[in-house]
Amino acid sequence: MNTKEAEMFITANATGTVLYFSSNRTDIPGYQGNLDVYAAIVPNILGQVNFISWQQTKTAMVEITVSSDKEIVRSVSLGEFGAGRYTLDWDGQDVNKQRVPPGTYSYEVKLNGISDTKGILMMK
Repeated sequence: MNTKEAEMFITANATGTVLYFSSNRTDIPGYQGNLDVYAAIVPNILGQVNFISWQQTKTAMVEITVSSDKEIVRSVSLGEFGAGRYTLDWDGQDVNKQRVPPGTYSYEVKLNGISDTKGILMMK
């Protein structure tokens, strides 16, 4: 995915917020691995599921962590994924299978050690 095209075409819509970030960042020194990633949070009407979607341009080990105030709520190591677009359905539950309270949470999508964090707004 071309970064400039992604920045132009991945936008917010009526069902949720779509966020774009890239590992080819100029504000981080050193080689970033040429992994372009975008992430989407699309809460459903009932607020029971949040979809964390990403796209990667090459094979990478994928880890996703959801946090609240720097405390890990849930973490999943998904293993190695090839280039493509993927989605993880987060049911709003913590590691103990308890529903988290409404509020703002953050998620981290990590590909081969390259990560970025964006906010998630849980529905009431």
